[in-house]
Parts: sequence; structure tokens; C-alpha cells
Amino acid sequence: MSCSKFAIIAVSILALPLVGCMVDNPGKPSVSVSLPKAPAYYERCFAELTDIPVGTLTRDKVVILVAELRRSEKRHSKCGQDLLRWYETVRSGYAKS
Repeated sequence: MSCSKFAIIAVSILALPLVGCMVDNPGKPSVSVSLPKAPAYYERCFAELTDIPVGTLTRDKVVILVAELRRSEKRHSKCGQDLLRWYETVRSGYAKS
């Protein structure tokens, strides 16, 4: 094999990955959607954390901590459900467009 044939083969092999980059789903139009920013309510809601108690944990402190964590869990769960409903509303609005 001559040097020029070897060079052509080497360049061809090296160029193959670039062909995939240049042809990006032919036939499909490129679509970009700009979703609205989620309301600040969700950021505030998910940022609320239960404080970690300092000092020795007594049985009473543990019972109180578990109750606080449970309330926090319910609050975060409600935020998550609200966020999913908000997202579905946004998504369905874009689907109609």
C-alpha cells in the first residue's frame, strides 16, 4: 500500500466521527422551547429545612424532632405535587401551540 493510500484511509477513519456531528437528525426540524421559570414559591418551599437539634437527644426531643420532620416531609411533598401540577399546566400549554 502506498503512502498516499494509507494517508487517505487514515484521514477517512479519523473523519468518520465528525460526519456524525455534522449530520444531526436529517429530516427533523430543530426545535427549541424556552420554558418559563418556575415561580419563586417552589424555591422557597423546598429550601425550608428542619433544624438539627444541638446537645443530647432525650426521648422527648426525639419525639418532637420526628414530629417536625414529619411536618416538613408533608410540606415538601405538597410543594412537589404543586410543582408537578404547575409543570403539567405549562407542558399542556406548549402542546396546544
